[in-house]
Amino acid sequence: TSSSNHGIVLQSRSGNSNITNNTVNTSGTTNNLGIILSGSINDTLVINNTVFSGGSTNNNRALQSEDRSFRNVFDSNNVRTLCGTTGCVGVFIQSGSLGNNVTNNHINTSSASSDNNGIQVTTTNETYVFNNRVNTSGTTDNDGILVNSNAFRNQVINNTITSGGSTSANRGILLTVNGSSTNVTGN
Repeated sequence: TSSSNHGIVLQSRSGNSNITNNTVNTSGTTNNLGIILSGSINDTLVINNTVFSGGSTNNNRALQSEDRSFRNVFDSNNVRTLCGTTGCVGVFIQSGSLGNNVTNNHINTSSASSDNNGIQVTTTNETYVFNNRVNTSGTTDNDGILVNSNAFRNQVINNTITSGGSTSANRGILLTVNGSSTNVTGN
């Protein structure tokens, strides 16, 4: 079994794309990604996909946008991540991304350990997180929605979140580290 298996990858300015109605299944040991937008991917629609990303260890993600990707839409996807150890993320928006929408998704993340996040927004501005159904589980530090590390002017509205674990520090929504002007309403 290997690591870093990816289902659908858009790289290096190949935006204005439409990723719709796909079934993606990635598995291995670690760093398995279902659908990834990497390297200034802008104005792309990721809609109505079924994505499973799993691995025997850590850092498996179903949907990921990174490296200054702008104005992408992740809507009505059914995603599930499963890790043997730690660090599963359903939808991960990171690294200087701006104006992405994460809406109407069904997200399940779980592992045998900790640090599983349904939706994670890191070093990202103006992300709109609306009307998602999120379930997270593991042992500890499982967050339904995590907004952290210099994330500004994000909106987290009308999401249904179940966050649990077998020990402590499991949260529905967690805002941390140098973020401001985030609107959290009706969750």
